[in-house]
Amino acid sequence: MMAVDMTFGGQPASALAKKAVTEAIQAYKEIFDDFTSNTPHTAKDLLDRLDAVQANLDTAGSMSEEAAKEPRFWRQSWRPSLFNVIVTGFTRLTKLLRVLINVTLADEAESTQLNQLLKSLGSWPKILSEVDSCLGFTTDLALYLLHMNRPDEVAGLSKVLSQSLDETLPMNDLINDMNTAGKVKSITPRDTRETLSGLSIAVETLFSFMHQMRRMQHQLVLQKCN
Repeated sequence: MMAVDMTFGGQPASALAKKAVTEAIQAYKEIFDDFTSNTPHTAKDLLDRLDAVQANLDTAGSMSEEAAKEPRFWRQSWRPSLFNVIVTGFTRLTKLLRVLINVTLADEAESTQLNQLLKSLGSWPKILSEVDSCLGFTTDLALYLLHMNRPDEVAGLSKVLSQSLDETLPMNDLINDMNTAGKVKSITPRDTRETLSGLSIAVETLFSFMHQMRRMQHQLVLQKCN
């Protein structure tokens, strides 16, 4: 049975699941980088790419149960808890990014006004940079633990513990920029309300981004052997 499986079995579910989730994570990071870059990207393009990411995550998640049933005599132990943390965590991040894209890049006038307002504030790119840095670390950590041959090892995880503390985004700088810029005064009261509503959604979404990623970092380390 072992010889037949090794010779004719093709790639097992565990290998296919790892491949799907790895591609999803890397593609997600690229989409976020494009969202935060100065190069114009349409909402439709980014959302279509997010759909592909979610499809890969769904595929990976559906294979986890089958992967757990594989004979492990000659394979690395399957860690369903760790895999679930990665799949569910990036699924939530995908939903959050979808909110940000719809709020700031949609074709509606209020989205255009909000996007222009945010780009005019010096603190906005700093905030996005903080989120992007945390996302880069979360991505690297997930891929490192996913492909780690010895889950019980702790080498390199001291950095995880030192960076997994909750940090506050520099929102005070954003508020000060809003107070001094005076950009909102040039539009109508109704548009002002819509713009400020969109701004609140964007800010709260970024807070949710950070909370989800910090939570993922802790869970990844806790479940690295399971």
